Amino acid sequence: MVCLPLACSSPNLKKLGSLHEPQQVKRGGEIKSTGTHSHKSAKSKSRVLEDQERIEQFWLLFQSALKSRDSSKVAALTTFPLVDFIYEGIGKKGTREEFERAFPNLFNEDAIQSLLSQPASKLKKLPDGRRYAEWHNGEDSEGQLTIIYLFAAPNGMWRLVQIVLIG
Repeated sequence: MVCLPLACSSPNLKKLGSLHEPQQVKRGGEIKSTGTHSHKSAKSKSRVLEDQERIEQFWLLFQSALKSRDSSKVAALTTFPLVDFIYEGIGKKGTREEFERAFPNLFNEDAIQSLLSQPASKLKKLPDGRRYAEWHNGEDSEGQLTIIYLFAAPNGMWRLVQIVLIG
């Protein structure tokens, strides 16, 4: 039986090293290696943890900017031009200026409250690693509106990259 360092409290077993380094454990007279994880899979797990930390840090900054209702603070956490930005009467290029003019409609009070109440762990994940949050105004037919806020980290830095309005 092999115990992980945090899960094992037996004083007779040596504390195992990191999963990155294969260890030798004596079992019933023979030596078995605990090095079942390759460096590649350990690095991959490390990258996933780092990415999770980055999205959580970004999400806290994003929520703080939303809480202030300051379009320029939210814009600072956004990549421009926004992908496929089409907002009637505001613009179609997805520039920072168009974003700031449309801000009160893109982030209405109900949408802001919904985003502020959502932890980073509840952001929905797409197969390519991007995350998104959505807000729906609760209407069933005429007047129905859903806003999807899409986040990505193409250069390792999470940003708002697209806003999709449906309705």
